[in-house]
Amino acid sequence: MDTANFISLEIFLRDELQVSEGQNEIFTACLSGLTSRVRFLVAKYGYDVINARNKNGESPFTYAGLGGSVECVELLINEF
Repeated sequence: MDTANFISLEIFLRDELQVSEGQNEIFTACLSGLTSRVRFLVAKYGYDVINARNKNGESPFTYAGLGGSVECVELLINEF
């Protein structure tokens, strides 16, 4: 996913997620399959970002699955 699409996706999700800084970004990164970004966000904000939930109770793990990112799903399961 290119940078412009990533930013557009993040803006689109911002209202939908209603989460704090860093948490919004991890949902977007998981949905987009950006595993290196997920690792970076966990390093920056800590493991709490992994446990984030949106207003519907969905987690970054859910978004990784919705995005079809097996790599992100495995990362979230195995490393965190």
